Amino acid sequence: MRTTWNAAERTMHYAIDCPRCGGEIRHPVKPRWGDPAFLEEFGEEIRLVAFDLLLYHLEDAHDDAHQ
Repeated sequence: MRTTWNAAERTMHYAIDCPRCGGEIRHPVKPRWGDPAFLEEFGEEIRLVAFDLLLYHLEDAHDDAHQ
């Protein structure tokens, strides 16, 4: 999981790659758009959300039992 801070646009995102298909799951971090310290302060929570979204993706896109 990685986070990005774009100072020019004052936006933050987190992204995680699917280990099965290589697809990127990327979402904006909405609170405190202008505070890059937010990514460090809430890094653990952001990683948990990203991992949760990866699990949903794996279940939806790669679970052979549902296809």
